[in-house]
Amino acid sequence: MVSISKSGMAIALVALLCVSTLGGCSSCGPCGDPCDPCGPVATPVCNACGPLPAEAKPGEAWCCIQVPAQYEEVEVQVCVCPEACQREWIEPVYEEQERQVCCTPARCERIEIPAEFEERSREVMVCPARTEWVKIPCEASGLGEGEQQGDCYMLKEIPAQYRTVTERVCVKPASFEVKQLEPEYRTVKERVMVKPGEWKVNTVPARFETRKERRMVAPARWEWRRNADCEVPADAGAGAEGSDGSGAAIGSVDGSAEAQLVDDLGPPSGR
Repeated sequence: MVSISKSGMAIALVALLCVSTLGGCSSCGPCGDPCDPCGPVATPVCNACGPLPAEAKPGEAWCCIQVPAQYEEVEVQVCVCPEACQREWIEPVYEEQERQVCCTPARCERIEIPAEFEERSREVMVCPARTEWVKIPCEASGLGEGEQQGDCYMLKEIPAQYRTVTERVCVKPASFEVKQLEPEYRTVKERVMVKPGEWKVNTVPARFETRKERRMVAPARWEWRRNADCEVPADAGAGAEGSDGSGAAIGSVDGSAEAQLVDDLGPPSGR
């Protein structure tokens, strides 16, 4: 049986909990095929906190935390007796007024002015900047016992390519001049309401009392929060291999270890 170091067991337990909580074969989505312990973990789509935090770094542990709603007590004015009112109709006020009425509208004479153009040159990109992987010679270094270096590649940036084109550009758009003839008016009299009718209201003021009321100032929410107590040191990955060098790590931990970790930390609320 493969022996597992203490740091390797910690990595395995954290990885198994993350697979069962955040992706892989969970109740969040369909799992037609069995999980591959060495395959990539799918991003969850039904977690209460939404997508995983983009700012997370390798080795960091992030937990989905439910933040309860926040309340405060405030004093409010409550009407205990509404106001009473009596209404009286006031007739509107009219008067005769004179105003100018247009009998002949203004007339316009339009003179067209053609547009003006000129030739201009500008740079046009014919091939955008891009990057390509280029095979390069690289001397092997830092290899462990039994390791062998293969081909090496470098990501090379290729600048954009441009060419000069000449275009006919409008420097002054077509326009027109307008010669306007003044309109003709005449004076008319009409009856105009200068003050509308209204209801005059005599009110008895309402009575209010000051009472305390509990109001929500922040609703409950879910958020991702970093948990340093669950993080794995970056140098602990070396201990994840078995003593015989076979590379047995996360996938060799049985269900009892995961169940013990779930009992210690509690089930994730997003499942």
